[in-house]
Order: sequence, then C-alpha cells, then structure tokens
Amino acid sequence: MLKVQSEMKNIPTINLDNKGLLHWLYLHSSGIVCVVKGGVRSLAEREKTNAGDKNMSTHAAIGIVQADGTIKAIYLHNDGYPGFAGAILAGWYNTAEKAEALIALGALSSIGEKIEPDPNKPHTYENWQEDVVFAYHRDRGDELRPGNIYKNKEHYQQAAKEDFWADYLYLFRDGKWFFYGFKIRDEWFRLETIICKQN
Repeated sequence: MLKVQSEMKNIPTINLDNKGLLHWLYLHSSGIVCVVKGGVRSLAEREKTNAGDKNMSTHAAIGIVQADGTIKAIYLHNDGYPGFAGAILAGWYNTAEKAEALIALGALSSIGEKIEPDPNKPHTYENWQEDVVFAYHRDRGDELRPGNIYKNKEHYQQAAKEDFWADYLYLFRDGKWFFYGFKIRDEWFRLETIICKQN
C-alpha cells in the first residue's frame, strides 16, 4: 500500500514493488494519485538523484511515430524526468489524438494535464494557469518551433540528445508511451499508468 501526504503537490516519489519494477508516484494538486510503472530495479539509485533535483531544468524530447514510420518530436524545457513529464504523458495523453494535439503546439516550456487554458483567465509567462501546458508559441508569442522529424527510433535516439539537449526521450507508439534516459542505460522502457484514483 502506497501512502502519501495530502499536502504534497506534483511531487514525484520512487517506489519499488516486490518484482523489482520501478514506480513513480505522482500526486496531482486535485488529489488524483497516479502510479506510473517503467524500468527495473537497477534504475532506482540514479533516478532518485535526478527526480529530486529542482535546481536545473531537465530537458526532454516528446515524439510520436507518424503514419509513414518517421518520428516527429518537440522540445520540453522543464521537468522532463519520468516522475513528472512521464507520469503526465502516460496518465493524460494516452491516445494518439491527445499526443498529436500536444506535439502540434511545438516547443514547450512545461507540460501539464490540461492542454488548453481557460480562455477567461490569463495564461502568460508571468501568470500561468495551474496544470496547463505552457507552449512557447501559443502562450508567449515566440516563433513556432514545430519540432524535428527523425527517420526511425534509432535516428531519434542518436540525434535528439544534441538537437534538444535532452536528458530523456519520450515516444508514443502503438497506443503506448516509452522513454529512454541518457543518464541511465541503453534501453527503452514502457511507461504505464497502473493506478489513477482520488487520494
């Protein structure tokens, strides 16, 4: 049984089940608890260090396999680690339509559970709406950076680290999210939401 403090908001915590699977616990400010499964026990120590580091941005690339087999990927500037961006992708962007809508925004400053801001409230760089995606073009007026196209997964893995200064890559393929961490080991892992309920 996993227990969390009710005052925690958007705090990733790492847990291991008795089979050695690595889980990230993500508690949303509304009280929804999501446990996202991905990876194996050997990732735990390195990820504990990375997940709690708020002093530096953790960059990531978010990609989707297109109909012709190529991958379109965009840049994510903040909180790109699996315990935050991965949990949100697996929990809230779990269909092709939602993943495509997210990627269509182009480069992101931050990811959130809601893709569209409330039109009756400001959503600016100085005054963000809670839990809403912040896109550089839509929300700050920057030139649209629509992302890069990669020939295949191998090309994405080889080139995206330099293209996006990425610590993590995410890929939506066949209805599932996968991630690759450059600081952990040479392997892709599936992200899977296994619990999503009110706390």
